[in-house]
Amino acid sequence: MENVCAAQDSPVEPLTFPHADSQADASLKVRLRLEDESPFLGAARVSLLPDDGYEVIGAPTGTEGETQFSVMLPGKYIVETSAPGYLTVRRSMQIEAGYRQRIL
Repeated sequence: MENVCAAQDSPVEPLTFPHADSQADASLKVRLRLEDESPFLGAARVSLLPDDGYEVIGAPTGTEGETQFSVMLPGKYIVETSAPGYLTVRRSMQIEAGYRQRIL
């Protein structure tokens, strides 16, 4: 399968698992990192906006700079992150049937 995650400038192979029968059991984990790849430790807002519909609510994972979005349907999404003192970043990405977990 080809990598359909276009949320990062440089290609990074995401962690994927074979898809089960249900189409709504995919998840997305967003990891906020600084330029030196260390975790972002400040207050940040991570939004996931589907191409059609309402914002998907994520939950902190317990690891600094990570947010988990569960029960994802296949489709196109915009990931938007913002934090005080930093520019807002928006990235397009797609969840396709056949993937259970995607990490950005």
